[in-house]
Amino acid sequence: MMIGRWLNILTSGTADRVKLLLEAKRQTGLPIVTEIMSEKHLDLFADVDIIQLGARNMQNFMLLKELGRCNKPILLKRGLSATMEEFLMAAEYIFAGGNKQVIAGTSRGRYAA
Repeated sequence: MMIGRWLNILTSGTADRVKLLLEAKRQTGLPIVTEIMSEKHLDLFADVDIIQLGARNMQNFMLLKELGRCNKPILLKRGLSATMEEFLMAAEYIFAGGNKQVIAGTSRGRYAA
């Protein structure tokens, strides 16, 4: 029965997945961190505690600008192939919109600029 529930979660839309996370938050009191894939979904993340921007969206400038306008902490993930300069420029896009709540995260493997 559990496998069927996970398949439903994996194949459901973004709104359904966020609702499930918020229900888990309500039941446990734990904060929610989840990844956003498009600026079109920003309204769905209103009650999420931290919005994660994955490495593949680090150069999605429209999304970076919108995250700069929101008043939420952003967990910015650095991709393996991204230089430190590219990573800092992505953070700067968020800062430029007025959001100074950026948490820097990195994927394993690359530490040199």
